[in-house]
Amino acid sequence: MNKKKSVLIVFPDEWLQYSPSLLNLYNCCKEEYYTKIIYINHKKFDNTGLVDNYKSIRVRKFPAYVWRKTFGYKLYKVFKLFWCLFLVKLFDRRYDIVIAIDSSGYVPTKLFFPKTIFFSLELKKDNFYKISRKLGIDRLIIQSKERKDFLVGENPDIEVFYIQNAPILKKQGITLKEKTDKRILFLGNIDFGYAIDQFIDCIKELDDSYTLTLKGIRNENFFNLLNQKYADLIHSGKLIFDFNYTEQSKIIEYVSQFYIGIVGYDLEVVKHDFNQFSAPSGKLFNYYAAGIPVMATDIIGLRSVKDYNAGVLIDTFSADKIKDAVNVIEKNYQQFSANCLVAAEAFDFKKAFDAFIKAVDK
Repeated sequence: MNKKKSVLIVFPDEWLQYSPSLLNLYNCCKEEYYTKIIYINHKKFDNTGLVDNYKSIRVRKFPAYVWRKTFGYKLYKVFKLFWCLFLVKLFDRRYDIVIAIDSSGYVPTKLFFPKTIFFSLELKKDNFYKISRKLGIDRLIIQSKERKDFLVGENPDIEVFYIQNAPILKKQGITLKEKTDKRILFLGNIDFGYAIDQFIDCIKELDDSYTLTLKGIRNENFFNLLNQKYADLIHSGKLIFDFNYTEQSKIIEYVSQFYIGIVGYDLEVVKHDFNQFSAPSGKLFNYYAAGIPVMATDIIGLRSVKDYNAGVLIDTFSADKIKDAVNVIEKNYQQFSANCLVAAEAFDFKKAFDAFIKAVDK
C-alpha cells in the first residue's frame, strides 16, 4: 500500500471516545496512510488525545438548544459538516479514500466527494437515509448481512464489507485468568432499554458470592431510578457502578478481571427496533477478546454467542432462567472461555479492515 495516499473520515456526532469502531478505523488507516478525521465537538465528551490529526467542529450550547427546539439538532450538525467539508474540498489536500459514518455524515460528504464509502453504525431510515439512497451508495461497510439487507436490500451493484464493532487483537493474545470471585459485568450504556433492571432483579437472587458491576455512560434519570430501587443492593456491595473512562487499549485487560459478561435488551422494546434487534453489540466482542463467557438476550445480533458456543442466550427474564444460565456456564467454564477467544479471532477488527482496504486501495 502507498504511504503517500490519504484517508478522510467524517463522523457526524460528538461521542468519539465511545465509538471504538471509529477509533479502530482511524488507527488502522494511519498505519499506512495520511489520515484525518472530522467530528462534531460539543464539549460534552472529552476526546482529547484520542486521535492526532483531526478537525473538530465546535457546536455551542445555545445554537444547539435552539436547533433542537426548531429544526432539529441533527440537521444543524449536517449544516456544520457541509460548511467544513466545503472548506476541506477547497483548501485541504486531495483525499484518495473518504469514509463517512451513517447517513447524516454520508449526505454532506458525498456531495463533495463522489466516491465516499458509507460506514453504517446505526440503522435509521430517516430523511438523510432517503437522500443517501438518492445520491447512491456504491460501497458499504456494515456488521452483518441482515443489517445490509435492511439498509440497501439485495442490490448487487453495492460492494459490501463486513466489519464488526470488535477490538483489534494484540499479537500476543490473552492469557485466561483464574477467577477467584464471581463478578458479573455489564459494559455499555447504563440506560433504559437494555434490560439492566431485569438482570439486576434476577441476579440479586443469586447467592452473595456474585456481584454485578455496571460500567459505561449513565443516563441520569435511569441512574437515579436504580439508586432508589436497589439502595440495599448497592449498600451491600452486590451492585457496583463504574463510570470511569477506560481507554480502548486497556478495555480488554479491564474486562478480563470479570467472571461473566452480560448483554441485554428489553425484548418488548427491541423487537420493534431492527437497529437494536440486529446489532452485534460492541461489548459482546470485548467479552470475547477477554475470554469471559457471555449471558445475553436471544436476538439476531447476538446469535454468535450460540454459533461459537461462547455462552448462553436467554429468551425470557426470570430468576430461574438466570440461575440456569449461570449453572450451564459454570459447568463448562474453561471451554466457554476458550470458545470466546476463537470468536474474538474470527471477528478481529484488523483482519476485516485489511480485507476492506485491500479491495478499495487498488
